[in-house]
Amino acid sequence: MDIILEVEPTVGWDLCPAEILIIIFEKLDITSLRCCSLVNRRWKEIVYDICEFKELWKEFAEDGVANCAVMHRSKSLLSWKDLYFNSLLWNNIKSTTINKINEIEKLIIKSIFVYKDNIIIVSSTNVEYYNVESFQLVGAISVTCDCVEETDDMIVVGSKNNDYYRITLFGKLDNSNNLKSIEKHFLGETYHDACEVSRSWRWKLHNNACYLIDFKSILWRAYRLDNTWHVKSLARYFGVYQDAIENSISVMHIYKQQDVFVSFKFGDLMRVDRNAIEFRRVHRPEVPTHVITGPIIDRKPYKKGLDKFNAFLSAPFGVGFDAEFTEHDLVHFYYDDPTLSCGMQHGEVVFLGYDDGRVAIILLKNYTEPVRIINIKDFEKYALLDPAVTGLDVCEVKNKHMLFVKTNSKMYQLLIEYPDNLIREQTELWG
Repeated sequence: MDIILEVEPTVGWDLCPAEILIIIFEKLDITSLRCCSLVNRRWKEIVYDICEFKELWKEFAEDGVANCAVMHRSKSLLSWKDLYFNSLLWNNIKSTTINKINEIEKLIIKSIFVYKDNIIIVSSTNVEYYNVESFQLVGAISVTCDCVEETDDMIVVGSKNNDYYRITLFGKLDNSNNLKSIEKHFLGETYHDACEVSRSWRWKLHNNACYLIDFKSILWRAYRLDNTWHVKSLARYFGVYQDAIENSISVMHIYKQQDVFVSFKFGDLMRVDRNAIEFRRVHRPEVPTHVITGPIIDRKPYKKGLDKFNAFLSAPFGVGFDAEFTEHDLVHFYYDDPTLSCGMQHGEVVFLGYDDGRVAIILLKNYTEPVRIINIKDFEKYALLDPAVTGLDVCEVKNKHMLFVKTNSKMYQLLIEYPDNLIREQTELWG
């Protein structure tokens, strides 16, 4: 005799009234709240309503975008809300169309840098600023240098002399004559809010501060506070590469606001210990966390020079990476490819440039292979004599991205667009 038991259906979270969910969600920290937005569409809509009502988009973006959204914020004029949603779009990069919309040709292009809504182009004769959307020239100065970069507080001009840089930091003036004042400074007129570092091997701008490693292997942090320059030493390197540090450093990375990591070309990854005022090795070169050779992940011992590009990613919860990386919540990626010419990390997206004109776009969470590969030669009617990619940068524009690709004599502005139906669907959800 069969016995049939009838069980009353349990009440699930999908039946929970929105009012109850709001009460619960409002008691959560920002990371937990963001995780709730990933459960389903209903929860996502409620979480977004809370962010809108309580004006939490800044905290939401800083928690949800890689490295507290510092890179994204410096390369966009978007609101915190739009910036967060733009960062999510990168996950759909496979479905995009990428087209050239502008290009500039010079005798020599030394560097490019995106700040907010401008692309800064340093050539052999001058420095030019172009608006990224209109591509109109908005400023130019006759200064001979190798690179110009900006933050909200400063303009940094780097001039290369042999293996080192002379770095000059200019505090931004209250008026709009910063560029002309800098031009006059190089002509001999004193710029009253400038700070100069004569010999620096590596430097990096991050969150309104400039980090520099000088010829004595000392790491400095320069920043402005109350219109006054502050330059503080953070640590000194005493390792085996000290006598040749100018040729040993590959990448400097600032993680979670002020945690400094330095990658050496021979494999070592060092972290700045501010208590001991020294560099401490995070892991040994014999066992790197990840070495990526093309699309293949190789965990075998690796000792070759690492002089092209490194990338960093926050370690996801529960992922079994090496113990020393679990401590810092950081995964370090090496890219080993003899044809790799440059690289650029934009949050959790990496752009790799190659000698033959290719640009590979990689999502670090899916690092096994590039999600898109383009070639600047496809945008040319005639063959390029030198197609090697020597510089990359990105600008975030609402619902799309601008990718800038530089060779030794040309810069291409590429527009990355998503399908209309995807943008429409996301807009309906995001509001």
